[in-house]
Amino acid sequence: MVLTRIRIELGLTDGFPEGSNLHGYEFIAPLSSDADDDEVFFKLDRHTLVKGAYVSDTEHDHVQRPFKIVDTAPYS
Repeated sequence: MVLTRIRIELGLTDGFPEGSNLHGYEFIAPLSSDADDDEVFFKLDRHTLVKGAYVSDTEHDHVQRPFKIVDTAPYS
């Protein structure tokens, strides 16, 4: 299993028309084709996680927001 460190930052929203590098997440994940009905990232199993791409995340307030992938790197 290959682990990857992924950094995402808030994309364009009404409150942040330029996005925000102050609002983001960094996490380590195995990049595989496993899917889970409870995943918080919308259709993550169908996205290629590459720098510059966008994913949608449903946050703790149950609002889905766009996030831009700003960095990916192998995790060791």
